[in-house]
Amino acid sequence: GLFFHTGGFVFSDLDSDDPQCRQIADETGCIMVSVEYRLAPENKFPAAYEDAVAAWDWVAKHAREIGGDGERFIVCGGSAGGNLTAGVCRHARDSGGPAIAMQAVFVGAFNHPGVPSHAMHSVGGSGQAYSSMLREAYRRSPEDQQDVRYAPLIAAEFKGFPRAMIIVAECDAFCDEGKMYADKLRASVVPVELVVAKGQIHQVFSW
Repeated sequence: GLFFHTGGFVFSDLDSDDPQCRQIADETGCIMVSVEYRLAPENKFPAAYEDAVAAWDWVAKHAREIGGDGERFIVCGGSAGGNLTAGVCRHARDSGGPAIAMQAVFVGAFNHPGVPSHAMHSVGGSGQAYSSMLREAYRRSPEDQQDVRYAPLIAAEFKGFPRAMIIVAECDAFCDEGKMYADKLRASVVPVELVVAKGQIHQVFSW
């Protein structure tokens, strides 16, 4: 399994999300590879994306060397890590490498501006102004908003993506982005389990 930590492309690291990564490994029996991708604003887009796909390419080739079977792969991440998860799924599909069996996205932040939940939910430090600040810190220019590697939800199709578990928090500014991802996957006939954490905010994954 490949794991991408939270932090809006600006914060966090291997240690901050280590408990979540370990819990996933313990409860699923998967070998997890946690990725310390480069952070903004020092490292602008597409740095984090490039690190994510490089990590996937390495795991796809070396899984057996670290105890995996080399055939069953999952990719997962929270918040910005959910964005990178979607990017790796597209890269894996288009690059002709091993198939990813499943993706898991927790409170995903897909850099998609203007969704209703951005304005509705400002509690927990993930409101409209805050999410806009993080997007600005990561992107190089407004043109990046039209790049599927930066904003995965702008893609027209998601055919061939792995089945998904998507968890959103009801009172999260990014809630609607996660629901949009689920809808787009379903429109491309990808099996999706969508879980809504009632009454919860963005930080529920960290808790």
